[in-house]
Amino acid sequence: LVLGTIAMANAASTLTVNSTGAITQSGVLTITSGTGAVSFNSGAVGAAITLSNNNDFRGAVSLTNVGAFNLAVTDANALSLGTISMANAANTLTLTTGAGGAITQNGGMTVNQLTITSGGAITLNNAANLITSLGAISRGGDLDIRDSAGGLTIGGTITAGTINNNVTIATLGGDLTLSANISNTGAGNQVILATDKNFINTAGAGAISAAGGARYLVYSTAPGLDTTGGLPFTFQQFSTIFPAAPSAGNTGNGFLYSSAAPIIPDTTQSTVNALLAQFKEKDDLYSRYQKLERSDFNSPIVLSYLPQHSDFLLVTDETGVGQDGLQTIHSSSYEVFGNDPLLLMKRKFLLR
Repeated sequence: LVLGTIAMANAASTLTVNSTGAITQSGVLTITSGTGAVSFNSGAVGAAITLSNNNDFRGAVSLTNVGAFNLAVTDANALSLGTISMANAANTLTLTTGAGGAITQNGGMTVNQLTITSGGAITLNNAANLITSLGAISRGGDLDIRDSAGGLTIGGTITAGTINNNVTIATLGGDLTLSANISNTGAGNQVILATDKNFINTAGAGAISAAGGARYLVYSTAPGLDTTGGLPFTFQQFSTIFPAAPSAGNTGNGFLYSSAAPIIPDTTQSTVNALLAQFKEKDDLYSRYQKLERSDFNSPIVLSYLPQHSDFLLVTDETGVGQDGLQTIHSSSYEVFGNDPLLLMKRKFLLR
Protein backbone atom coordinates (compact mmCIF):
# COMPACT_ATOMS: atom_id res chain seq x y z
CA LEU A 1 0.00 0.00 0.00
CA VAL A 2 1.39 3.38 -1.06
CA LEU A 3 -0.17 6.41 0.59
CA GLY A 4 -0.47 9.66 -1.32
CA THR A 5 -1.12 13.03 0.27
CA ILE A 6 -3.60 12.93 3.14
CA ALA A 7 -4.75 16.14 4.86
CA MET A 8 -7.16 16.05 7.78
CA ALA A 9 -8.14 19.30 9.45
CA ASN A 10 -11.09 18.25 11.60
CA ALA A 11 -10.35 18.19 15.33
CA ALA A 12 -12.08 14.84 15.77
CA SER A 13 -10.42 13.12 12.82
CA THR A 14 -8.68 9.77 13.19
CA LEU A 15 -6.75 7.81 10.60
CA THR A 16 -6.56 4.01 10.50
CA VAL A 17 -4.55 2.23 7.82
CA ASN A 18 -4.60 -1.58 7.52
CA SER A 19 -2.71 -3.52 4.88
CA THR A 20 -1.76 -7.12 4.12
CA GLY A 21 1.63 -5.92 2.90
CA ALA A 22 4.11 -3.10 3.25
CA ILE A 23 2.93 0.45 3.88
CA THR A 24 4.87 3.30 2.27
CA GLN A 25 4.05 6.82 1.15
CA SER A 26 4.57 9.08 -1.85
CA GLY A 27 2.92 12.15 -0.34
CA VAL A 28 2.74 13.80 3.06
CA LEU A 29 0.33 12.84 5.85
CA THR A 30 -0.94 15.94 7.64
CA ILE A 31 -3.23 16.02 10.65
CA THR A 32 -3.39 19.78 11.16
CA SER A 33 -5.93 20.02 13.98
CA GLY A 34 -6.98 18.17 17.08
CA THR A 35 -5.46 15.09 18.68
CA GLY A 36 -7.02 12.33 16.60
CA ALA A 37 -5.22 9.00 16.81
CA VAL A 38 -3.38 7.54 13.83
CA SER A 39 -2.71 3.82 13.48
CA PHE A 40 -0.94 1.65 10.91
CA ASN A 41 -1.13 -2.16 10.78
CA SER A 42 0.78 -4.22 8.21
CA GLY A 43 -1.31 -7.35 8.60
CA ALA A 44 -1.25 -10.82 10.10
CA VAL A 45 1.92 -11.83 8.27
CA GLY A 46 3.62 -8.50 8.77
CA ALA A 47 5.53 -6.18 6.48
CA ALA A 48 7.56 -3.00 6.64
CA ILE A 49 5.95 0.33 7.50
CA THR A 50 7.95 3.27 6.16
CA LEU A 51 6.54 6.76 6.71
CA SER A 52 9.66 8.87 6.19
CA ASN A 53 8.29 12.01 4.55
CA ASN A 54 7.81 15.29 6.46
CA ASN A 55 4.55 14.25 8.03
CA ASP A 56 2.67 16.13 10.72
CA PHE A 57 0.79 13.89 13.15
CA ARG A 58 -0.99 15.83 15.90
CA GLY A 59 -2.41 12.72 17.60
CA ALA A 60 -0.72 9.58 18.89
CA VAL A 61 0.73 7.28 16.24
CA SER A 62 0.34 3.52 16.78
CA LEU A 63 2.15 0.86 14.75
CA THR A 64 1.64 -2.90 14.53
CA ASN A 65 3.95 -5.34 12.74
CA VAL A 66 4.24 -9.05 13.52
CA GLY A 67 6.97 -9.92 11.03
CA ALA A 68 10.73 -9.43 10.82
CA PHE A 69 10.37 -6.03 9.20
CA ASN A 70 11.44 -2.54 10.14
CA LEU A 71 9.21 0.40 10.98
CA ALA A 72 10.04 4.08 10.43
CA VAL A 73 8.06 7.20 11.28
CA THR A 74 9.00 10.82 10.61
CA ASP A 75 7.23 13.90 11.90
CA ALA A 76 8.33 17.37 10.84
CA ASN A 77 7.32 18.62 14.28
CA ALA A 78 6.70 16.77 17.56
CA LEU A 79 5.80 13.09 17.57
CA SER A 80 3.47 11.41 20.06
CA LEU A 81 3.44 7.61 20.06
CA GLY A 82 0.59 5.34 20.97
CA THR A 83 1.11 1.58 21.23
CA ILE A 84 4.01 0.18 19.20
CA SER A 85 3.89 -3.60 18.70
CA MET A 86 6.82 -5.26 16.94
CA ALA A 87 6.76 -8.88 18.00
CA ASN A 88 9.74 -10.13 16.02
CA ALA A 89 13.25 -10.16 17.50
CA ALA A 90 14.91 -8.98 14.27
CA ASN A 91 13.31 -5.61 13.61
CA THR A 92 14.19 -1.95 14.13
CA LEU A 93 12.00 1.06 14.89
CA THR A 94 13.36 4.35 13.56
CA LEU A 95 11.87 7.61 14.83
CA THR A 96 12.67 11.02 13.37
CA THR A 97 11.46 14.53 14.20
CA GLY A 98 12.35 17.98 12.94
CA ALA A 99 13.92 20.91 14.76
CA GLY A 100 12.46 21.28 18.26
CA GLY A 101 10.25 18.25 17.76
CA ALA A 102 9.99 16.29 21.01
CA ILE A 103 9.14 12.58 21.08
CA THR A 104 6.72 11.31 23.75
CA GLN A 105 4.44 8.33 24.26
CA ASN A 106 1.11 7.46 25.85
CA GLY A 107 1.32 3.71 25.23
CA GLY A 108 3.97 1.05 25.62
CA MET A 109 6.30 -0.22 22.93
CA THR A 110 7.64 -3.69 22.18
CA VAL A 111 10.74 -3.20 20.05
CA ASN A 112 13.90 -5.15 19.29
CA GLN A 113 16.07 -2.15 18.39
CA LEU A 114 15.20 1.53 18.73
CA THR A 115 16.99 4.20 16.68
CA ILE A 116 16.13 7.90 17.06
CA THR A 117 16.96 11.25 15.50
CA SER A 118 15.06 13.94 17.37
CA GLY A 119 15.15 17.70 17.20
CA GLY A 120 13.81 17.91 20.75
CA ALA A 121 13.62 16.00 24.01
CA ILE A 122 12.94 12.25 23.98
CA THR A 123 10.70 10.88 26.73
CA LEU A 124 9.96 7.18 26.33
CA ASN A 125 9.49 6.03 29.92
CA ASN A 126 6.21 4.14 29.76
CA ALA A 127 6.04 1.30 32.29
CA ALA A 128 4.98 -1.14 29.54
CA ASN A 129 8.05 -0.64 27.35
CA LEU A 130 9.95 -3.75 26.25
CA ILE A 131 13.08 -2.61 24.43
CA THR A 132 15.91 -5.04 23.72
CA SER A 133 18.53 -2.62 22.42
CA LEU A 134 19.20 0.99 21.53
CA GLY A 135 20.78 1.94 18.23
CA ALA A 136 22.26 5.35 17.50
CA ILE A 137 20.39 8.24 19.12
CA SER A 138 20.68 11.93 18.26
CA ARG A 139 18.80 14.24 20.61
CA GLY A 140 17.78 17.86 20.88
CA GLY A 141 16.96 17.82 24.59
CA ASP A 142 16.77 15.51 27.59
CA LEU A 143 16.73 11.78 26.86
CA ASP A 144 14.70 9.47 29.12
CA ILE A 145 14.22 5.82 28.09
CA ARG A 146 12.94 3.05 30.36
CA ASP A 147 12.72 -0.69 29.69
CA SER A 148 10.47 -2.71 31.97
CA ALA A 149 11.88 -6.24 31.68
CA GLY A 150 14.63 -8.47 30.34
CA GLY A 151 17.59 -6.10 30.28
CA LEU A 152 18.79 -3.57 27.73
CA THR A 153 21.85 -3.15 25.51
CA ILE A 154 23.06 0.30 24.46
CA GLY A 155 24.51 -0.68 21.12
CA GLY A 156 24.55 2.63 19.25
CA THR A 157 26.28 5.89 20.06
CA ILE A 158 24.40 8.58 21.99
CA THR A 159 26.76 11.41 21.14
CA ALA A 160 25.04 13.43 18.40
CA GLY A 161 22.71 16.41 18.45
CA THR A 162 22.40 18.79 21.38
CA ILE A 163 24.22 17.11 24.28
CA ASN A 164 23.91 19.88 26.87
CA ASN A 165 21.14 18.02 28.69
CA ASN A 166 20.35 14.96 30.80
CA VAL A 167 20.40 11.30 29.76
CA THR A 168 18.52 8.64 31.72
CA ILE A 169 18.41 5.01 30.57
CA ALA A 170 16.99 2.40 32.92
CA THR A 171 16.03 -1.26 32.71
CA LEU A 172 14.40 -3.78 35.03
CA GLY A 173 14.77 -7.54 35.27
CA GLY A 174 18.02 -7.84 33.37
CA ASP A 175 21.54 -6.50 32.87
CA LEU A 176 22.28 -3.09 31.39
CA THR A 177 25.04 -3.46 28.81
CA LEU A 178 26.92 -0.42 27.54
CA SER A 179 28.54 -1.20 24.19
CA ALA A 180 28.77 2.29 22.70
CA ASN A 181 29.70 5.81 23.78
CA ILE A 182 27.46 8.37 25.51
CA SER A 183 28.23 12.10 25.70
CA ASN A 184 26.82 15.01 27.66
CA THR A 185 28.04 18.35 28.89
CA GLY A 186 26.98 21.28 31.01
CA ALA A 187 27.03 22.01 34.73
CA GLY A 188 24.39 20.05 36.62
CA ASN A 189 23.59 17.69 33.76
CA GLN A 190 23.81 13.95 34.32
CA VAL A 191 24.04 10.65 32.49
CA ILE A 192 22.14 8.11 34.58
CA LEU A 193 22.33 4.41 33.74
CA ALA A 194 20.27 2.18 36.00
CA THR A 195 19.45 -1.50 36.40
CA ASP A 196 18.17 -3.72 39.18
CA LYS A 197 20.63 -6.37 37.99
CA ASN A 198 24.20 -5.91 36.75
CA PHE A 199 26.00 -3.20 34.77
CA ILE A 200 28.28 -4.44 31.98
CA ASN A 201 30.55 -2.00 30.16
CA THR A 202 32.19 -3.35 27.00
CA ALA A 203 32.97 0.08 25.54
CA GLY A 204 35.98 0.81 27.74
CA ALA A 205 37.09 3.46 30.21
CA GLY A 206 36.01 6.33 27.94
CA ALA A 207 32.52 5.01 27.28
CA ILE A 208 30.83 7.97 28.99
CA SER A 209 31.99 11.52 28.38
CA ALA A 210 30.71 14.04 30.93
CA ALA A 211 32.27 17.47 30.40
CA GLY A 212 31.75 21.04 31.55
CA GLY A 213 30.51 20.15 35.01
CA ALA A 214 28.33 17.21 33.95
CA ARG A 215 28.64 13.79 35.58
CA TYR A 216 27.49 10.20 35.27
CA LEU A 217 25.82 7.89 37.79
CA VAL A 218 25.52 4.11 37.40
CA TYR A 219 22.98 2.19 39.50
CA SER A 220 23.21 -1.59 39.91
CA THR A 221 23.18 -4.27 42.61
CA ALA A 222 26.75 -4.84 43.83
CA PRO A 223 30.29 -3.94 42.74
CA GLY A 224 31.42 -7.55 42.56
CA LEU A 225 28.75 -8.36 39.96
CA ASP A 226 29.46 -5.46 37.60
CA THR A 227 31.89 -5.23 34.72
CA THR A 228 32.91 -1.58 34.80
CA GLY A 229 35.35 -1.76 31.89
CA GLY A 230 37.67 0.66 33.65
CA LEU A 231 35.06 3.42 33.83
CA PRO A 232 36.50 5.85 36.40
CA PHE A 233 34.53 7.08 39.41
CA THR A 234 34.96 9.36 42.40
CA PHE A 235 32.59 7.64 44.82
CA GLN A 236 30.63 4.49 45.59
CA GLN A 237 27.36 4.60 47.49
CA PHE A 238 25.54 1.59 48.92
CA SER A 239 21.96 0.81 49.98
CA THR A 240 20.66 3.08 47.21
CA ILE A 241 18.02 2.13 44.65
CA PHE A 242 17.27 4.19 41.53
CA PRO A 243 15.86 6.84 41.37
CA ALA A 244 17.19 7.83 44.82
CA ALA A 245 19.81 10.55 44.47
CA PRO A 246 23.38 10.35 45.80
CA SER A 247 24.10 11.75 49.22
CA ALA A 248 24.96 15.45 49.26
CA GLY A 249 28.65 14.78 49.86
CA ASN A 250 28.99 12.39 46.93
CA THR A 251 29.91 14.58 44.00
CA GLY A 252 31.36 13.72 40.63
CA ASN A 253 30.95 10.41 38.82
CA GLY A 254 29.75 7.50 40.91
CA PHE A 255 28.48 3.96 41.21
CA LEU A 256 25.42 3.37 43.40
CA TYR A 257 24.45 -0.08 44.63
CA SER A 258 21.29 -1.52 46.11
CA SER A 259 23.36 -3.87 48.30
CA ALA A 260 24.70 -2.88 51.69
CA ALA A 261 28.26 -1.65 52.11
CA PRO A 262 30.84 -4.44 52.52
CA ILE A 263 32.60 -5.00 55.83
CA ILE A 264 36.10 -3.53 55.65
CA PRO A 265 38.57 -5.32 57.95
CA ASP A 266 40.87 -3.36 60.24
CA THR A 267 44.30 -4.87 59.68
CA THR A 268 46.12 -2.45 61.98
CA GLN A 269 48.77 -4.61 63.57
CA SER A 270 48.26 -3.13 67.06
CA THR A 271 44.53 -3.93 66.88
CA VAL A 272 45.18 -7.49 65.79
CA ASN A 273 47.94 -8.05 68.36
CA ALA A 274 45.77 -6.75 71.20
CA LEU A 275 42.90 -8.97 70.13
CA LEU A 276 45.17 -12.00 69.85
CA ALA A 277 46.48 -11.33 73.32
CA GLN A 278 42.98 -11.38 74.73
CA PHE A 279 42.20 -14.57 72.86
CA LYS A 280 45.36 -16.16 74.22
CA GLU A 281 44.28 -15.33 77.74
CA LYS A 282 40.82 -16.81 77.29
CA ASP A 283 41.38 -20.09 75.49
CA ASP A 284 43.63 -22.01 73.18
CA LEU A 285 43.07 -19.74 70.16
CA TYR A 286 46.73 -18.77 70.05
CA SER A 287 47.90 -22.35 69.74
CA ARG A 288 45.17 -23.07 67.22
CA TYR A 289 46.25 -19.98 65.31
CA GLN A 290 49.78 -21.36 65.16
CA LYS A 291 48.39 -24.71 64.01
CA LEU A 292 46.37 -23.05 61.27
CA GLU A 293 49.47 -21.17 60.14
CA ARG A 294 51.48 -24.34 59.92
CA SER A 295 49.02 -26.86 58.53
CA ASP A 296 46.06 -25.13 56.84
CA PHE A 297 47.89 -22.63 54.63
CA ASN A 298 50.71 -22.76 52.15
CA SER A 299 51.61 -19.17 52.96
CA PRO A 300 51.47 -16.98 56.09
CA ILE A 301 48.03 -15.96 57.24
CA VAL A 302 46.75 -12.53 58.19
CA LEU A 303 44.27 -11.78 60.97
CA SER A 304 41.99 -8.76 60.74
CA TYR A 305 39.56 -7.24 63.19
CA LEU A 306 36.08 -6.40 61.91
CA PRO A 307 35.00 -3.24 63.73
CA GLN A 308 31.37 -3.61 62.62
CA HIS A 309 31.23 -7.08 64.18
CA SER A 310 33.37 -7.16 67.31
CA ASP A 311 32.77 -10.88 67.82
CA PHE A 312 34.66 -11.78 64.68
CA LEU A 313 38.21 -12.15 63.45
CA LEU A 314 38.89 -12.44 59.73
CA VAL A 315 41.64 -14.88 58.78
CA THR A 316 43.03 -14.94 55.24
CA ASP A 317 46.21 -15.91 53.53
CA GLU A 318 48.64 -13.10 52.74
CA THR A 319 46.91 -12.41 49.42
CA GLY A 320 43.53 -11.98 51.09
CA VAL A 321 41.95 -14.10 48.37
CA GLY A 322 39.53 -16.87 49.28
CA GLN A 323 38.94 -20.13 47.45
CA ASP A 324 35.91 -22.32 46.93
CA GLY A 325 34.99 -24.94 49.48
CA LEU A 326 33.28 -24.26 52.80
CA GLN A 327 35.28 -25.13 55.90
CA THR A 328 34.09 -25.01 59.51
CA ILE A 329 36.41 -25.64 62.44
CA HIS A 330 35.03 -25.95 65.96
CA SER A 331 36.62 -25.74 69.37
CA SER A 332 35.27 -25.26 72.86
CA SER A 333 35.43 -21.48 72.69
CA TYR A 334 35.39 -20.36 69.07
CA GLU A 335 34.27 -21.37 65.59
CA VAL A 336 35.88 -20.72 62.23
CA PHE A 337 33.69 -20.17 59.18
CA GLY A 338 34.29 -19.27 55.57
CA ASN A 339 35.89 -20.23 52.31
CA ASP A 340 39.28 -21.91 52.65
CA PRO A 341 41.63 -20.12 53.04
CA LEU A 342 39.18 -17.32 53.90
CA LEU A 343 38.17 -18.06 57.49
CA LEU A 344 36.04 -16.17 59.94
CA MET A 345 36.57 -16.74 63.64
CA LYS A 346 33.68 -16.04 65.97
CA ARG A 347 34.35 -15.73 69.68
CA LYS A 348 31.93 -17.49 71.97
CA PHE A 349 32.92 -15.41 74.97
CA LEU A 350 33.02 -11.73 75.86
CA LEU A 351 36.33 -9.95 75.95
CA ARG A 352 36.94 -8.11 79.20
